[in-house]
Amino acid sequence: MHTPQVDSEAAGGPPLRPEALKGSGRRAPGRGPVRFAARPHRGRRGWTLVEVLAVVLVAGLATAIVSPSARNIYERARVRAAARDAAGLLRRCRVQAALENVAVALVFSFDEQGWWYRPFRDGNDNGVRLGETESGVDPALGAEEPFAPRHHDVALEVLGQTNIPNVPPASGVLGKGSPVRFGVSGIVSFSPQGTSSSGTLYVSHGRDHMAAVKLFGPTGRIQLWEYDPAARRWRQFD
Repeated sequence: MHTPQVDSEAAGGPPLRPEALKGSGRRAPGRGPVRFAARPHRGRRGWTLVEVLAVVLVAGLATAIVSPSARNIYERARVRAAARDAAGLLRRCRVQAALENVAVALVFSFDEQGWWYRPFRDGNDNGVRLGETESGVDPALGAEEPFAPRHHDVALEVLGQTNIPNVPPASGVLGKGSPVRFGVSGIVSFSPQGTSSSGTLYVSHGRDHMAAVKLFGPTGRIQLWEYDPAARRWRQFD
C-alpha cells in the first residue's frame, strides 16, 4: 500500500514521513475526521404588508363567491325539511283517525306571532267543525302549537313573487293569499276510511324558496313540491 508523503514545509521544516510520527502522539495531516463548518444562521423573513393584503383580498373574494351559494343551499334544505315535517303531521292525523275510528282534523289559525295548529276529534259523528271546536263539542287532542318551530325563518307563507304557477296538476297562477288552502275554514279533516280534505300547505323562507305539501282527498295521498324560481316551475321531491 502506498503511503502518501506528509508536507511539513508550512511548519518551516523538512518533509516528515508517517513513520516519524509514530509514538509522538501527533496525527498525520489528512488522517483525521473531516469536519464541516456550520453555516451561518439565516433568520426567517416575515410577511410584507403587500403580501398580507393580497391574502386578505383573495380570502374576501372566495367568501363572496361561496357565501351566496352556501346560503342558498342551506335555505333550500330548511324549506324542504319544514315541508317534510308538515307532511308527517298530516300522515299522523290520518293514521290516528283510522286507529280510533273517528274523524280527526287539524285546525290552523293565524295571529301576530304566525301560524298555529291544533288537532281535534269529532265528538258527535258529524265531522270536525270550527264552531264545535270552539264550543267543546269536538274536543282537542293536544295543545295549540306553532308551525315549524325547529326551522328558523321558515313559515307557512306564499312567496310574494308574481305569476307563480299553480302546483301541478292544477293550471293557472298561484296568486297571493293564505298559505293554508283547504277551503275557507282552515281545517284539514281525515276520516276513519282514509279519505281527507283536499288542498295544499305552502311553506316558504320568504325570499326565493317555497315548497308545497299537496293532499289528495279521495286517497289521502301526499305529494311534496318545491318551486324553482329560475325555471319558474314546480319540481316534485321526496
